[in-house]
Amino acid sequence: MEEIAHTFNCGIGMVVIVAADHAAEVSKSLSADGETVWTIGQVIPCREGAARVHLSGMEKSW
Repeated sequence: MEEIAHTFNCGIGMVVIVAADHAAEVSKSLSADGETVWTIGQVIPCREGAARVHLSGMEKSW
């Protein structure tokens, strides 16, 4: 699954990254404007030497 996500366009049209404490407000505002909103992840600090991008839970969305 992870290789597929790195190779193909998997259909995410737009990503909005906001501070966690603003996520509900932004989601509500976008929904009110007719957008469909999903939370698809979170930004977390990377451990030294760790991969910069880690995808998890993708199986649920396929």
